[in-house]
Amino acid sequence: MQTSFIKFLAAALALSVSVTAHPDTDEEIAALRHAHIMGRRSLEGCSEKLQRRELVESRLAKRAALIERAFGPTVATTLTKRADPAEIYRRQATCILAPQEEIGPYYISGEKVREDVRETQTGVTLALDIQVIDQSTCEPIEGAEVDIWEANATGSYSAAPNTYLRGLQSTDSDGVAGFITIFPGHYNGRATHIHTVIHVGGSETSAGTYTGGTIPHIGQLFFNQDMITAVEKLAPYTSNTAAITLNSADRVYTQQVTTINQGYDDIVDVELVGSTISQGLVGTIYIAINTAAQYHT
Repeated sequence: MQTSFIKFLAAALALSVSVTAHPDTDEEIAALRHAHIMGRRSLEGCSEKLQRRELVESRLAKRAALIERAFGPTVATTLTKRADPAEIYRRQATCILAPQEEIGPYYISGEKVREDVRETQTGVTLALDIQVIDQSTCEPIEGAEVDIWEANATGSYSAAPNTYLRGLQSTDSDGVAGFITIFPGHYNGRATHIHTVIHVGGSETSAGTYTGGTIPHIGQLFFNQDMITAVEKLAPYTSNTAAITLNSADRVYTQQVTTINQGYDDIVDVELVGSTISQGLVGTIYIAINTAAQYHT
């Protein structure tokens, strides 16, 4: 009974998703809203699958390895020893379909497959831990390619020939892709965010890029407003002269909260690696996708 209904739900979601990068008409928005409501009501128990002991333990081990690569073994050991570190995964575990959003004007295809996207950019180091989930089965997706890009501390995106703060990583057997980046800066008219595109069915090339496949998800990740305010008080963010747009005033964020997502939490769960923000941050988020959907960049 449950299996049949999940298959039905997956089919309904596939039919309800537009092939454009974001919903353009009232009918498309209504269809997405209905699909998200169905997903929220029918798959509330799916978080139990994501809280399986073996999956949580595996994720924690990989998270510790990411932290070690970003900050060194001492920090990784300290964070691992903190009381109940798995709580962050229990808090975020969800199979609610992540909302689809506009790709924005700064997307560049064919970027490098790499974990560390910082290059020479300075700012608060952020180890970003993303898990990609199949919304129809509530299971991690192995082999999806997570594509991210963001503005630097002073609000600028890279453009050719520069490639900073752009990169892709393939999800492992736990559906996890990790990045070492910086906490993003802001620019006029937008709240602080990171763009994401998820590709499936393609392959990494010998040149270290990704080609082929389809795109079942285009989205944006946001941060707690208090965390943004604290980071903005640090150099080099203090040299950013653009007006700050709060999450509550951001067009994309408010659309995700009030119109489409119906319960999905697009705020990255952030933890300090030390006693101060300047020492670095670890961010964690789940992204549940409908693998049958196809969007275009």
